[in-house]
Amino acid sequence: MRPRSWALIAVLVAVLLSLAYVSREREARGASTAQAPAGPVPRVCREYPELPDSMRAPTAVPPAEPWLSVGGHGWTSDGPNGGDKGHFTAYGTLHAGAHPLVVDEPFAPSGVELTVCAPHGGGVLFARGEMTPRVEHGPRVKGGERRIGAGGMLHFSVRMSLPSREAEKLDSVPPLSNDERDYPVVVLEARVPGLKEPLRAASCDAVCRDSGLEEA
Repeated sequence: MRPRSWALIAVLVAVLLSLAYVSREREARGASTAQAPAGPVPRVCREYPELPDSMRAPTAVPPAEPWLSVGGHGWTSDGPNGGDKGHFTAYGTLHAGAHPLVVDEPFAPSGVELTVCAPHGGGVLFARGEMTPRVEHGPRVKGGERRIGAGGMLHFSVRMSLPSREAEKLDSVPPLSNDERDYPVVVLEARVPGLKEPLRAASCDAVCRDSGLEEA
């Protein structure tokens, strides 16, 4: 075969590969964009709680009142062969603030609400209320209570069943983004007995807010 023929074949192969790549990118982008629910955006996905200054600057003085923060979160398959069954877990931390805080055991029974919001103000992807968190690390239980010292913390997690087809909604928009604003936002609300108001926190601060969203 002549050299010119080989060159022509190489060009054709390169063009076909490029077209296939563009097609896959369009499909992936379309699938991720389709995750945004229709309708007005609920308030929980429009007004993410402000993070305390101490979360932005380690040298800042922690808030005096108890507050909440959201840690890691993600989906895990329950099947040995990567079946459809799985669960989504979110981790949170209760910060005592400037004074000791005593909480009952079990901690916040049926008192945690988990909401996962689509990026860019896309609304609620999924939510679960009246969840009883699991304490991952914190003060020992004494007399049915946990005493968190001033400046201390109690780490907990909440878990909900989520099939793999729903877990695909956790992808970024656009796909494979390195910007945290392109990923879903996890919002936790905890009603802790003894505290007057529920505590709320989000996995992404005001940087994830979008302007011009419709009122719920």
